[in-house]
Amino acid sequence: MSSDPTQQPPGDPSSEPSHSPLKSGAGSGAETSPDLPPNATRDISVLQLLTKLVKETDRLVRLADDIDTHASTPQAKAAFNLIGGEVSNILSIMKGSLDPLYRLYELDPGMKNLDRNRRNSTIKEFTVSTDPDDSYDEQTLWNDIKAKD
Repeated sequence: MSSDPTQQPPGDPSSEPSHSPLKSGAGSGAETSPDLPPNATRDISVLQLLTKLVKETDRLVRLADDIDTHASTPQAKAAFNLIGGEVSNILSIMKGSLDPLYRLYELDPGMKNLDRNRRNSTIKEFTVSTDPDDSYDEQTLWNDIKAKD
């Protein structure tokens, strides 16, 4: 990986040039429609960046898988290790700078309520039902299996 995150591989039509949406003018409200709140541009830009991160991660996973599965030269196999090193660096940067943001679930009342509701929903989703399912008929199931053979 190069040290320039804006550089795209040649011939890749799916990639767009990287523009930092949080630089001059972004989020000022000047470029938003009258129907959107003033910070909508910044919000949309952040979501677009996250979407791009997911797409680039997907591309990188496919490349690493292809190298791992099909590469035959030592140079290509070395690229696999380079990918691992770069991803490790990126993850450590993200952990150091973004992990503190997860405290919002403890500090912000709306986030705290959301987290509590998610946990309750997950508990309900994975709770085993005490009522037997009356629609289950083992004999019918075995008959279906035998009929397929």
